[in-house]
Amino acid sequence: MKRNGTWKSILCILLLLCALLSGCAGQGTAAPPAEETGYFTLSVNPEIRVEYDREGKVVSLTGQNDDGKEIVDGYRDYIGKDCRTVVEELVTAIYQAGYFVADVDGRENSVLIQVASGAMVPNDGFAADLGDGARETVEALQLTAGVVTIGGSDYDPAYAANGGASPYITLEKAQEIALTQANVAAADAVFEDRDFDFERGTPVFELEFTANGVAYEYDIHAGTGQVLKAEAQVIPTPNAAQPTPSGVYDASDYGLTQPTATP
Repeated sequence: MKRNGTWKSILCILLLLCALLSGCAGQGTAAPPAEETGYFTLSVNPEIRVEYDREGKVVSLTGQNDDGKEIVDGYRDYIGKDCRTVVEELVTAIYQAGYFVADVDGRENSVLIQVASGAMVPNDGFAADLGDGARETVEALQLTAGVVTIGGSDYDPAYAANGGASPYITLEKAQEIALTQANVAAADAVFEDRDFDFERGTPVFELEFTANGVAYEYDIHAGTGQVLKAEAQVIPTPNAAQPTPSGVYDASDYGLTQPTATP
């Protein structure tokens, strides 16, 4: 009997070790918990961070600058609302506060909606749906402001490190932002210079293009898509009515010819 008790004790110990080893192995291979919330940023001049849950319902708003804080302070009824609805109401509030002014290159500020790189989204069409809501609101308010959205496919995978999300948007998206702000159709634009560089630590796309007789220069923040610089200048054209110099001049070239006397 004593011998049987010893074997039972050994068996219990072995089973306990197996259970412990199995638990440790399971902990090492367990998948990380899914993100419960994501966020996007709405920028005009006010900049507002919108946090949402897995169903696309808003859970919090945060003003990212003083203007954004002012808009958020005046907008209370947003918890639990659909993200598209909140975007529409925020754009309206920004308009009513007088922020859609000819501030950048003589045109109204564009609406920029940026879903954070690598953020959880409720569905594949999330960013596009937010953009559609903003466009419909802009049109209803009879504004000329453009709308640009930045989503998952708009980040350049070449800059992703160690399997993480890319921090920078693509060159194509930077060009779209510049063209939208300039109100220039892509088919009319000829890009002459497209550089990616760091200016005092800020990642910047430096873009130069011409369209419809105007030369444009834009600096676009490669991380946020914000317009940092915008310049436009009409390209001078030769005066068709002015005669081409021949190298030989007489009084007629200076308008000094007297009328011929009638005999």
